[in-house]
Amino acid sequence: MMEETDAFVALVQQNFAENGTWDMAAIEKGLREALLNDGCRILEALFNQPSSLGAHVPKGSLHDYRTRTVHCLLGSFELKRGYYHSEEESGCPMDRVLGLIDSYSPGLAKSMCRAAGTDGSYDEAEQTLEIYAGVHVPASQIRRIVQMVGGDLRNWSLQRNESRCGKVPALYVSYDGTGVPMRKEETAGRKGKQPGGNSKSREVKLGCVFTSTTTDEKGNPKRDPQSTTYLARFGSAEEFGLDMLKEARLRGLGKAGAAL
Repeated sequence: MMEETDAFVALVQQNFAENGTWDMAAIEKGLREALLNDGCRILEALFNQPSSLGAHVPKGSLHDYRTRTVHCLLGSFELKRGYYHSEEESGCPMDRVLGLIDSYSPGLAKSMCRAAGTDGSYDEAEQTLEIYAGVHVPASQIRRIVQMVGGDLRNWSLQRNESRCGKVPALYVSYDGTGVPMRKEETAGRKGKQPGGNSKSREVKLGCVFTSTTTDEKGNPKRDPQSTTYLARFGSAEEFGLDMLKEARLRGLGKAGAAL
């Protein structure tokens, strides 16, 4: 299973025997690539087993097998999965079992969205993934997945049920606004601080809601772990205020001992 890794280690040992020195940077890079490639082969073997659907075999008939390239945090591998047909639906249930988002694994899709959210552009997100995760995903694909996932998150946020709404001593609501760079078509007709009176940015409103049930050694309230939910949107302050109020109520505003 670890053919590339074993071959690379043997090559490193041979080079050391011949030269009597180490090239740490080259070893790090080469070993990571070998390990990732072997990891992809392991995943490929696991998910291409005849019984890989396990308890998720659908009631419909197996029509044929179809292959797709799956991109994950380890690289890419080929997935051969069954295409089933029934009166209710048709498709490849293995995609759903693995949680694939288009052709990307959940882990890689999450990393793509994370990089896009923290970097200044999709091009920078592409570079971040390559440098820190060792995977290459074109900026255009990062943008497409972000937009796909963003729509799903928006729908989920409008319908979600919140389990973190028990009675707590204090519920905190915090918000602010900041300018974000935009394309020209996004700021057309907007007044700004540029010499010509135009704008290069738009204000996005940011807010969070969290709870506190303990204090630190000085008596200051401590934010409860995993208690923070966030909101962000363009639009007027009035619209954002209503969103924040809705989120606070969903988080248990009526049950809080105090709202701050």
